[in-house]
Amino acid sequence: MQALLVLHGGVGDIVRCSCLARVLTGLGYTVDLLIIPHYPSAVALYQNHPEVRHVYVHPHPFGKPLSPTSDPIRDITYDLAIVKLRRTELKHLIRAHRRIWSSVDAPNRGDAEFCLRVAAKLGWNAPLPNSFVRDSGRRFDIPEGTVAMHPGCHPNRHFKKWHGYAELCGHFPHVAIVGSSDDLYTETTYFQSAFQWPAHVTDFTPLNLDLPDTAALLKQCRMMISNDSGLMHLAVAAGTPTYGIFGITSPHRELMPFPHMRAVTKRLPCEPACWLRPYETDCEYHLQCLKTLTPREVLHQIESGAAHTRDGAVARVIP
Repeated sequence: MQALLVLHGGVGDIVRCSCLARVLTGLGYTVDLLIIPHYPSAVALYQNHPEVRHVYVHPHPFGKPLSPTSDPIRDITYDLAIVKLRRTELKHLIRAHRRIWSSVDAPNRGDAEFCLRVAAKLGWNAPLPNSFVRDSGRRFDIPEGTVAMHPGCHPNRHFKKWHGYAELCGHFPHVAIVGSSDDLYTETTYFQSAFQWPAHVTDFTPLNLDLPDTAALLKQCRMMISNDSGLMHLAVAAGTPTYGIFGITSPHRELMPFPHMRAVTKRLPCEPACWLRPYETDCEYHLQCLKTLTPREVLHQIESGAAHTRDGAVARVIP
């Protein structure tokens, strides 16, 4: 049996739904991927991966230019196609005996809900398998027990950035800052000041590592502490215990149901109401959830095991 999994969007959107490829493989399908990325660099995470037969690429209307490789799909009639978007032109590109399309409200409900719903439709009775990526295998000269931190996210998502990473670094003997130089841009954030890293921190951002190299680095780290970002999901896919720092964006929506993925929040009483709203960039309290979150509170939630799992985040918004 042959299945096509169609994934689109940013790095995190693509990576977290890769778990469905493992569901399909577990059900006996040979899996092809059609990736419609914001960033063409995401494609390298799945090319030549042993769990995927072929990777095809189609341009995203809002993404960076790339050369499509999707034409051969027109010559294949798949037994099943799972399509995580609703674009009518793809209906003429994809031939399959059975199709499962994303619902209109899927973006507000989150990818975890989408993946769980699809897996249930297919008769998958086990927990969702972990997401996955192909790392480069590169070895980095970092001490054992290094903690990775990602203080950035998409340049237009300034409302996701938290101020406390430099101080948080002081609580760990070895820290690696991951991401690109663009991730350190803070002029549009509520705190605006640049991060001043302690001397013991290794900053990898000037290297602008590609995604497979970044995945290899994260795989060597003890844990990842990150803003809500694509690299947060990359760390999860690499199998690294990952703690996302959330404010106005919703861990109820963004967390996947994997045991090593957790969310740290200020736990203000207003948070669950924000998490139920459509995607927003501000609220009447103007990001007090991030502004008042201290590095010691982050550390306490990590060390005590109090950070939210997805089930815990869902329970907070749905009594």
